[in-house]
Amino acid sequence: MKIALIDSLIDETKIHAKKYTYFNLCSVEDLPSDQIGQNKETHGTMCAMMLDACTDDYELVGIQTMPSYGEMFPKTFGSVNDLKNALELCATLNVDIVSMSSVSSALSDTEVLYDMTQRLAQRSLILAALDNRRYMTVPTGFPFVLGVQADWTGRRRPGKISYRKNDPLFAKIYANCDLKLLKEIYVGPSNSLAVPVAAAYMNNLMNSTKLQPSQIRERLEELLPQYYPEAESEKLLYGKSSRVGYDIAQIPTVRVVSLCDRSDEICAEIVDCFYHNYRAQVTCLTCSETERDIRFRSIKHEGSLDAAIAFMRYHYKTDLILVAENLEHVDKPKYHLYDVEVICTDNTALVRYEEHSNRIELGDLPETLYRLLDGEPV
Repeated sequence: MKIALIDSLIDETKIHAKKYTYFNLCSVEDLPSDQIGQNKETHGTMCAMMLDACTDDYELVGIQTMPSYGEMFPKTFGSVNDLKNALELCATLNVDIVSMSSVSSALSDTEVLYDMTQRLAQRSLILAALDNRRYMTVPTGFPFVLGVQADWTGRRRPGKISYRKNDPLFAKIYANCDLKLLKEIYVGPSNSLAVPVAAAYMNNLMNSTKLQPSQIRERLEELLPQYYPEAESEKLLYGKSSRVGYDIAQIPTVRVVSLCDRSDEICAEIVDCFYHNYRAQVTCLTCSETERDIRFRSIKHEGSLDAAIAFMRYHYKTDLILVAENLEHVDKPKYHLYDVEVICTDNTALVRYEEHSNRIELGDLPETLYRLLDGEPV
């Protein structure tokens, strides 16, 4: 099988693929070649070594979309357009498996990656990492991508994987990447290193069963052993160990009520406007089923509004949380922690905040909300 590894530069002397092809699509300035990997392997090389340790009958396509600073430097950042170009190249080369340890936690990157990822998924198995701090990531959370995280509880032996159908972060594949190799290069397990382990497992599975990628994806529940989480593993989802460097309690929450069954549509306009005009990330909780836009999450996943808001605060990189509701009439807010409540009709919106209320044109709602939350009078 042909496996594409999308990451940073790979040292091909460290792997034993039947064939290796390299493409550099990285638009971010890299280090001079004589300074790369002097103290530690680049991240791409480590991922390739993990893949190579778990399978031996494959062709490797190395696609560099990240600068190759190696682990001796802080976390590096690439371009989402480079990721899209890498996916397009995978489609052109007809790869069977795509291993993506470089993903995005900027959920508005959905606009750039969704269509191309969906097209590629019709031909290839795409495996993508969950953020190591347990943020939702793209394309990991897309319904046609196999999200991957490390098997922190050691349910399976190193190099093996299991499957959890209803994983709340949409990373349904748990891969044990605690290989002896990591100890030799002084690196610990991570979600990004779990991806090539899962890719290797899929390669072995496809070689042995002769199944196509679409067949593998459809039959994961029967092909992979089930992951049964213990209480300790659930704490990884909600525990304080994954907290971030800003106060999540300060993320404002806005209730958007539509009296004409358009709450999701109105919220989508707010989400897009905040991103395109102000580069602000906005997410939305809704009662409806939404798959295309990972920025929208159904409240039913957590069972209650309180739990859903708490989950989104902990696991989504967001500047604002919207709660979309369709109702026939509204008397008072049902949830005491809303910063703003908006009641929308066909053409107008009543904006309630603190002790104030203003009626505005519906088309002015995104800008009004931004000004209000930015501390400006409206």
